[in-house]
Amino acid sequence: MRKTQKRQIEETIRQMEEAHGEMKRYIEKGIVAQVEELLADCQNAAVAIGTLIENTEGEEHPAVTVLEEYCELVYQIYEYLSSDSSVNANKIYKSLRQKLIKASNSIRNDIKIRTEAVFLPYKASMWDSLESVWKAADADPDCDAYVIPIPYFDKNPDGSFKEEHYEGNQYPNYVPITRYDAFDFGKHMPDVIYIHNGYDDWNLVTSVHPDFYSRNLKNYTEELVYIPYFVLGEIDPDDEQAAEGMKHFCFMPGIINADKVIVQSENMKKVYIREYLKAAKKYGLTGKHLDRTYLEKKFLGIGSPKFDKVLNTKKEDLEIPDEWLKIIKKPDGTWKKIVFYNNSIGALLQHNEKMIAKIKFTFEIFKKNRDEIALLWRPHPLIESTLTSMRPQLWEAYREIRDQYLLEGWGIYDNSSDVDRAVVLSDAYYGDMSSVVQLCQKKGMPVMVQDVSVIEKALYEKNLNEYVKVSIEDAVIYEDAVWFITNTFNSLYSMNILTGETRLEGFFPNETYSGQRLYESMQLIAHKIYFIPFYAKTIAVFDIRKKQFSTIEFEEKRLGCKLDKALFGGSKVYGKYLFMFPEFSKVIIRLNTEIDKADYISGWDEEVRRICFNEDVYFRRQVACKGNKLMLPFCNANAVMELDCDTLEYQIYRLGTEKRGYSGICFDGEQFWLSSRTNGSLVQWNPNTNYAKIMELDQNNDVQTLYLYVGIVCCQKEIRIFPSIKREYAKTENEQIVLQEGIYTFVEDKNHMLLYFRNDIGHLVIVNKEDGSQFEIEIKVRYKDINKRRMIREAAGNVCESEILHVRNMLDMLQEE
Repeated sequence: MRKTQKRQIEETIRQMEEAHGEMKRYIEKGIVAQVEELLADCQNAAVAIGTLIENTEGEEHPAVTVLEEYCELVYQIYEYLSSDSSVNANKIYKSLRQKLIKASNSIRNDIKIRTEAVFLPYKASMWDSLESVWKAADADPDCDAYVIPIPYFDKNPDGSFKEEHYEGNQYPNYVPITRYDAFDFGKHMPDVIYIHNGYDDWNLVTSVHPDFYSRNLKNYTEELVYIPYFVLGEIDPDDEQAAEGMKHFCFMPGIINADKVIVQSENMKKVYIREYLKAAKKYGLTGKHLDRTYLEKKFLGIGSPKFDKVLNTKKEDLEIPDEWLKIIKKPDGTWKKIVFYNNSIGALLQHNEKMIAKIKFTFEIFKKNRDEIALLWRPHPLIESTLTSMRPQLWEAYREIRDQYLLEGWGIYDNSSDVDRAVVLSDAYYGDMSSVVQLCQKKGMPVMVQDVSVIEKALYEKNLNEYVKVSIEDAVIYEDAVWFITNTFNSLYSMNILTGETRLEGFFPNETYSGQRLYESMQLIAHKIYFIPFYAKTIAVFDIRKKQFSTIEFEEKRLGCKLDKALFGGSKVYGKYLFMFPEFSKVIIRLNTEIDKADYISGWDEEVRRICFNEDVYFRRQVACKGNKLMLPFCNANAVMELDCDTLEYQIYRLGTEKRGYSGICFDGEQFWLSSRTNGSLVQWNPNTNYAKIMELDQNNDVQTLYLYVGIVCCQKEIRIFPSIKREYAKTENEQIVLQEGIYTFVEDKNHMLLYFRNDIGHLVIVNKEDGSQFEIEIKVRYKDINKRRMIREAAGNVCESEILHVRNMLDMLQEE
């Protein structure tokens, strides 16, 4: 029996109990006609209940027998009342009540609830986002599960509907399909409805039939459940910049109207709740939409069914078309390695003709390697409808590539609805970032996200003795060499300043080769280089004279965060002490480099937490030094900490109430200058008076970033600002202020020298602060010194293509395995 039916029965029995009480009062008053009318009502109700139970549970159900006895008792009382007016009201009331209680107990204990679950997929290719939930419901003997594919439409540019699509005949044979126009939702009133399209009329390209918008489905079920048809790359819930990029997934009609939203992980649940709350406030929703306790129950981070499908499907279970096998099999019968190549809608719309050229070049690479590698090309299924609607000319260029690929026939073209088959069949993934990437990562296969700009043939035929540019975030000068590490892999290099020759010095111990941003800053003390851990888990030390690495471990419990977080960014040397400034850690560390003993400076985080305006990192790279005092600007608050290097006492200064935060600081001999992190302003600050003067820069470009400047320095009486993104020239009335041209990763003041790295051209610049002279070095490493195959294998299933690491390297790796 359905839950709603049982609830109706229970409500009817409650009304019958009330009628028994009314009968007792009427009998006591001698109003027999009213009693007879209530008896008839109760008998009709009992007959209706019994008929419903017979239809759902069978004629032999014990509750039916009791209800028949109840009806017989009602008939006897009716006859008795008509023949004798002197009746005992209490006796009649008790006899009816006892019989009804017996029937009620049987209904409660002997009737099992049957649930009706309805699944409403719209595209067959997205069925995997619901399948494992449907399988569980279908296997439940007390659940009736219906799969009802619903129609959808492509849209014209003006938003009107084009042709209707219905894919009910494209589902696996083991999935029983019910036609959407053969199911009466009003009659069935399913207990739960599952949907995987939450856009309703918000999507510009497609729309499910309006009858199946979430706001309409709410009228036909007690529980509407939304499960996204996609999975996203996992992000840190505290990473607001990453959350900003996915906020549109967290607030849409299907999510607003749903009673439950199932997302892929607990971390994603946190992001969804936070972004939902922000949007709900912005758009004026009230009540439960702003109740965090309610939302904690609404959003469930229990995993995506898409993961279940991929992990539970084996290659030997797949039905592979004969035309595919002709491409996959070698002449000796063995299989080639298979690479899943995917193109997304977003990348095509963003890069237009550049992406067309990238696809052509990719096909050239795979065609040359077709004897060992089979290409399985599976573009996003909505590319045609999207491009014809939004970019007709781009569609013509894309269609020409597709038709040529099909004509030549050397690779697989998969336009089927079964994306999971492609994932399970493949040995590696190459292409645009999409939800498919997450499935491939779950399977454990190598993943490389393509870069549209990497199409020069020379990159794929590079001489191993050639050099390639790399990006760095810090460097030190020792004698006649620059020492540096890269952002993207685990290696320490030295470069001779005079000859430009680069030498691979070694690898950081206890860290993976493919580790990115292991260390963000480095400091030279005597003949040792200290590396401050960002994503590394220990402080690393390299003795230049002995050519040896060592490590210094933390007292993990005192850090205030897990070791998988970004730990420390900036650093400063003061005599024998090395100070390290935290990103997410709750302590500043002072390391005595003579005895490798650390002091943990804490407590300040509780004070600044009351004035911070977001959950961002505490500090960036730059600090300023004035005597024995360090001045540390906060990223997440309009404040600066003054720290005594000797006593470790600190004081926090507040600088206004605007949501600005700071990325850098410098001292001009009289006062401090701070570069704002989130807008183009500068702050001139005197700590003696705590007066802060705001200077707005005149800039032409609109800025949308959480990290505008990497820092600011004072050199030759100029205040130089270093942008992290491409900027138009900024002007103020103060000619002392100069915005450096280019894009930078860091700027540091070290031993009367300024070091900064211009990332757009790959040059490290060394400036003599005394006379302003400067020397530029192109930072590069020998191509053969980079273990590209190891990087791909160790990168946890996610490598971004670059000039250093490209698809040719992936193909080499696959062929060697």
